[in-house]
Amino acid sequence: MRRVQREFVRERDWEQFHTPKNIAMALGGEVGELAEAISRLKYRSTNDAYDPSSEVIDEVGDVTLYLLRLHDLLGIPVVTGADLTDESQRLPRPVMLINAVFKLMASVGRILESYQWVAGDECLSSKAHERAANRVVVATQDLVTVCSRLKVDPIAAATQKLEKNRQKYPVETSRGTSRKYTEMGEE
Repeated sequence: MRRVQREFVRERDWEQFHTPKNIAMALGGEVGELAEAISRLKYRSTNDAYDPSSEVIDEVGDVTLYLLRLHDLLGIPVVTGADLTDESQRLPRPVMLINAVFKLMASVGRILESYQWVAGDECLSSKAHERAANRVVVATQDLVTVCSRLKVDPIAAATQKLEKNRQKYPVETSRGTSRKYTEMGEE
């Protein structure tokens, strides 16, 4: 997934916009959108499950893609699992999901805090890099927990979202520009 994402970015000449700080800021917005989408989910108590909407799956995809990009930019390995045996297992399923979302939001907030007063190339200084890298690992584990509670595969969601992004951001119109797809073509 990281290789495919790198190629997607490279084809569009977006490396210039993908500083750790910029990606962290975009991640913060996407986590907010994920929390909003989750707040509208319907819980089916009959089979103890959620019915994730396409909106939730898209937002999981966005959050996954931004976290993977941070892993890539910071040169840190991706952690593939999370500990789901915590004390919250005894809580009702909706409360477990809400707790997991809050924890994800907090860990992404700490990533943003790592870059709060950092400018330009300072993002890659050893101190900022180490602080952010540790926090990215925690946020990734928190995302895996949220996905587990939702029964959504984050890599499948990211793959689906990247395909949608290919359609929104064709190479010929998005190369070298940081404009959103809604602004493309406007001069």
